[in-house]
Amino acid sequence: MYRWNAFFAVCITVSLGMPVLSADSDNDPSYIDKFHAQPVVHTLQRSNLEKIEFIEVIAKNFGYTDTYNLRKDYWSARLLVIKGDIVGARKMLEKNREDIDKTLLTLSKQYRVDAQKILDECSLKMSEMKLEVEIGGDPDEHDRLDRNNSRIRIAYDEFHNAVKASTGKQYQPSINLFRHAKRQAINILEDLAGPNERHKVVDKYKIHIVDNRQEVFKKS
Repeated sequence: MYRWNAFFAVCITVSLGMPVLSADSDNDPSYIDKFHAQPVVHTLQRSNLEKIEFIEVIAKNFGYTDTYNLRKDYWSARLLVIKGDIVGARKMLEKNREDIDKTLLTLSKQYRVDAQKILDECSLKMSEMKLEVEIGGDPDEHDRLDRNNSRIRIAYDEFHNAVKASTGKQYQPSINLFRHAKRQAINILEDLAGPNERHKVVDKYKIHIVDNRQEVFKKS
């Protein structure tokens, strides 16, 4: 019965693309450790790389961090997998994940600062416009103010959701939520600037606009 279970375990392992352990490892005292390490290694190989690539976009756009050591440690762990040291690879990938999360936490804090600055600029511009509308009573300006009042509420909702996500140690989702808040805020500033001044807003926040799409800004 044991050998049939081991056989099926090997079949599942192969189908998942994980390193194969011999079904005759009964006498290997570390067999259980290897068996339990396999799915962890399989998952972390994928998730760690995805997060590193996510961080690299930010690093290239803003230079907030360096991903060299994250990459180096990740590929060192992959080398252990190739060598068959599954338990060692698990330990290294778990340490790599911790370092990645620390980096994401730092980035989340920086994105919070960036988003807050842009939202503060929005609030100031809208306060100025509200004063102008109350004094001048331009109907077009009044409509634009109403439209952007709704937008800024959405932007602040995204911002507060991002803070909650970061507090809950969901650092990567928090960064994306801060990006959503920045996107809304930049759209507001473009609208408030009007057609003749919109290009100045786009130029000021051009890197943020591209980064909000999880893309690397290309200098012309």
